[in-house]
Amino acid sequence: SEGGYDALLKIIPQFDPKWPAAYLTILYAAENHIDAFIEYLNRHSSIAVQRAVDGTLLKGGTCYLASGTEYVTATGAPDRITLRVHASPFPGRRGAINMLMISLAEVMAARTVSVVLTGRDEDGAEGAAEIARVGGEVMIQDPKTCLFKEMALAALRHCRAGRCLNDSEIAPAIKTLFNSQIH
Repeated sequence: SEGGYDALLKIIPQFDPKWPAAYLTILYAAENHIDAFIEYLNRHSSIAVQRAVDGTLLKGGTCYLASGTEYVTATGAPDRITLRVHASPFPGRRGAINMLMISLAEVMAARTVSVVLTGRDEDGAEGAAEIARVGGEVMIQDPKTCLFKEMALAALRHCRAGRCLNDSEIAPAIKTLFNSQIH
C-alpha cells in the first residue's frame, strides 16, 4: 500500500528464480504506476515480474503484481494454481489483499508465506490471520520502518503469530525459510 514501493524494492530484487515459489503482490497504486513499476522491477530483479492476469497459471520464480482496485484470487491445487483477476466492484473499499490471502490459505494452506507491508487501513490483517490459522508463515514489516503504520499494526493485532521484521530483513527470512524446507 502507501510506501510499498520502497519496501518492495528492498524485497523483490533479492528473490532468487531458483526458490520454489511464485510471488503475488497487491499494490494500492494507479494502474499506470503499477505497469511502470513492473518494468522497473524487471530491469532490477533476477525473477520475472509481470502483471497479474486472469487465467494465468502460476510459475515459480515469477512475481505477479496487481492493483488494489483488482480482486485477485487463487484457484486449483497447490501444484497447479490459476489466478482469477477481476475489477473490484467497490474500488474505494479496501479488501484486495485479504481476498488474495484468504484464497491462498484455502488452496495452499501451510505452504503459504504472507507478507504485510506498509500502508493505510487494515487490508491484509484478516488474510494474514487466516494464513497463520492454516499453518502458513506470516511476516509483517516492523511498523517503525513503515511510511504508514496502519496495515502493519492491524496485522500484528490480528495475527499474533506473525514475525515482525524490518523491510530489509524480509527477503533473507524468506530465503532461510525456503532453505529449511528444502533440506
